Amino acid sequence: MTSFKLKYFLELSKIRMVPMVLVTAFYGYLLGGRGTIEWPSLIAALIGMTFVSCGASALNNFVERESDCLMERTKS
Repeated sequence: MTSFKLKYFLELSKIRMVPMVLVTAFYGYLLGGRGTIEWPSLIAALIGMTFVSCGASALNNFVERESDCLMERTKS
């Protein structure tokens, strides 16, 4: 994948929001497990949450494309 395509993928998936989702998921995992950490399970959950978060952001961009064109902040 060229850096040109990677740039647009990262912009579409709103990659800056992913760490907030992952921190929330991590602490939710800790609270749900009552302090017990199964590392393979936690890592798999965080990878899955990364994909889900990126996919949801891309879907959000698609669904709101018409209304985003009308707002000053998001029209470009």
